[in-house]
Amino acid sequence: MTRVEVEVDKFKEAFAKFQSTSKRTIAQNLQKQAGLFVQELAILTPPGDYKTKSWRKKAGEQAVKSDILKVMKPAKRISKKLQSQSDLTSALLDATGFANPALVHKQYRRKRGRVQTRLNKGGRDERFKVQAEILKAYISSVQQRVGYMAAGWLKAAQFLGKSLPSWITRHSAPGNGRVNIGEEDIEVVLTNSAVYPESRGLMDRRIETALKRRYWAMVKQADNYMKMVAQKAGL
Repeated sequence: MTRVEVEVDKFKEAFAKFQSTSKRTIAQNLQKQAGLFVQELAILTPPGDYKTKSWRKKAGEQAVKSDILKVMKPAKRISKKLQSQSDLTSALLDATGFANPALVHKQYRRKRGRVQTRLNKGGRDERFKVQAEILKAYISSVQQRVGYMAAGWLKAAQFLGKSLPSWITRHSAPGNGRVNIGEEDIEVVLTNSAVYPESRGLMDRRIETALKRRYWAMVKQADNYMKMVAQKAGL
């Protein structure tokens, strides 16, 4: 599990302003804001990015397909020369000369799970040939993994009374959430152990973005409340 710490002074400032306009207790409002914060984090977690404002299941599935097709292509038959016979390539082929999609994908995936190498550029197409139906089935199976990283926020969201889409909740990913109430402070602890350690920098930015969104949402809600009170008072 990667530990991420971010500056929360502005969030506290906005929460204090929001709290001054609310009839709920600090604990109730903090739990509500924490729940909304977790939802924002789930939206921003891959397949979302730090600019995402809505769920991106289809974008995630398309990214999977595009990644796989950077290094593989469907084929109905293999030429007599088969595919390139380098030691690496030979290890990825089956007896018929077609490539094993799982082995090829594993070979070219980076630590964050994405494929950066493109074997069909510069006017040349050196992608591995895979039987068409097998490649289609493999792409579909990998697309089923979309949402796994975001599912690490599921237990925290449930604990805070929030729900996530079914394409995220279908996964059983490690993560947790709890609220510690002390004499003078309330601490909200959220964990997501499904995030790749290599993605720490990416999550830092996403967490900061989620906090900023909650900050502006609370400020806006508090400002709207004050305007309404002023209008009722005839000011």
